[in-house]
Amino acid sequence: MAHKYRVVRPRVLLRRYGDRKLWSGGNNFGGSGPNPYTGDQILTLGVTELPYSLFLEYILALGESSYKPNTYNLFKHNCNNFTQEVAVFLTGKSIPKEILELPDEILNTPLGGTLSNYFNTLSLRSDSSRGLSFSGVGPPSNFIPFEPSAHRNSRASESPELQQVPVSRRPPPARTMSSEERQASDEPREAQRESDADEAPERPSPIRKTRRYPDPPVVFPDVDGVAALKELQETLKDVLNDTEQTALRELNEYLLTENGAWALGAPQLELMGKLFTDKSLPKSAPVLLLRVLQAMALKEDVILFLHQDRQSHCIMSYIYRIETISAEEQDLVLALLCNLCSNTSSFDWLLYISEWTEDGQPCNNSRVTVRAAVHGLRCDRPEVQKKSAGLMYNLALKELFDDVATELSTAVLQYLHGDIAEEQAFYVLTALLRFLQISYNDVPALIKMLGPDLQKFSGKSQRVDKTVEEIQFKMSVSISA
Repeated sequence: MAHKYRVVRPRVLLRRYGDRKLWSGGNNFGGSGPNPYTGDQILTLGVTELPYSLFLEYILALGESSYKPNTYNLFKHNCNNFTQEVAVFLTGKSIPKEILELPDEILNTPLGGTLSNYFNTLSLRSDSSRGLSFSGVGPPSNFIPFEPSAHRNSRASESPELQQVPVSRRPPPARTMSSEERQASDEPREAQRESDADEAPERPSPIRKTRRYPDPPVVFPDVDGVAALKELQETLKDVLNDTEQTALRELNEYLLTENGAWALGAPQLELMGKLFTDKSLPKSAPVLLLRVLQAMALKEDVILFLHQDRQSHCIMSYIYRIETISAEEQDLVLALLCNLCSNTSSFDWLLYISEWTEDGQPCNNSRVTVRAAVHGLRCDRPEVQKKSAGLMYNLALKELFDDVATELSTAVLQYLHGDIAEEQAFYVLTALLRFLQISYNDVPALIKMLGPDLQKFSGKSQRVDKTVEEIQFKMSVSISA
């Protein structure tokens, strides 16, 4: 019996993230440009409102688990299966059943059996190849989504809340839910689905719900990462092996050129882990490395590099030990954390709650970030306090969990008892006001218990006066309630 076969090349269309993204051949990341295949049907499964960073974390997790390069099988574990998993994750809907059943249909023929035996003898990709690759074209030009510029006002202006994203079928968790409770029930929200996407009008991308205020974050861009890297290479030229020297050269290329962070990976992370922990190396090594990272944090696609630090967590493990490192390193760590707030995806990365073990205790990015911010305000060094105040301001731009807002507020209130410059006063008072709106029971109680009298800041500036008035109004409403 003659059999007629057709080539099926599924595509995942992600309008939510700006560009169309094509996923095929296992977990190979290609752009939306021309390709040698012409499809005869386009099926739109729906739309998604999941944040891009969550989608990227999911894809990278697949690349390290069920979709490692060496697991690819043309008939049983292929791009169709990958597309099915991504489609269900984003929209809750499956791709057509006939696509998933096509390999079985082929295998049930004499030709299929022959092809199966032939392909079983081939190794399509080596075990050592990276789980995520970019089809030779580099990452898409607008890989990291930014907040619309129309919503970015000056810090001195009042910050209205961003509009909420359209209501999805499953409501978001209550704002008073603790981070521990949230982690236990952390499931991706189902995206809204369109009954007939061909007739539906193109909708603008909703504003990210996790970013509550449009104010630009506090950053410290005054850093020469290239000079720091050159000094690091000179300092360690007789210490590092050839692989480590190559890793430094690739970092230098990333800082100097438009080559994306997708070219960086395990060699750089292993080297960073060594520079952060090896006490036999010069004391300047971690200092210089932090300056390099501070410069890297300002690049749009640094999230691609950060997401590869999922095994040793060398960067966050180092920041976790902030109390034990030198004053200069503490200052640079807080500047690094502030600069990571400059891009939406890396900002989200700072607050991830996926856990690993540190010193025998459960840990996650959010805990490390909060730990560093609190330590910076409680120390007695003005430069560290200055950067920590900026980090507090940045964290208050986000939709935080109730317990996180309470912990940060405690550190802010202790800091407010000191003699504070106008800029730092504005940063931490603004953060306190926003924490009040997140934890509207615990934070008012802390303010009444810990003080200080906020009238001491009156007269510092118009923006500080306005912030103090708003805090006092919120407190009066809380007391009357």
